[in-house]
Amino acid sequence: MQTLLGVDEPDFGFILDDMVVETDSVAVERFCAPRVEPEVAFLLHAPLRGPHIGPDDVRAATAAVAVAVVDSRHRNPLRREIRPI
Repeated sequence: MQTLLGVDEPDFGFILDDMVVETDSVAVERFCAPRVEPEVAFLLHAPLRGPHIGPDDVRAATAAVAVAVVDSRHRNPLRREIRPI
């Protein structure tokens, strides 16, 4: 992905309270050009330790799973129109 986008270091950021969706769906009108990235996050309610952790251990320790929904800061990403944030 970094090569595709022409960057040479990982991108990172913070997840703020208004970015968390705790329902099964989200209103697409909230976004300009939403995309789902293949980045999965696990919220654990129990620690995972040791060399012999298996899928059942991970399932038992997992409180929630999330995917990344990315959006553009531009209304029309191809034209790169600047809009205030």
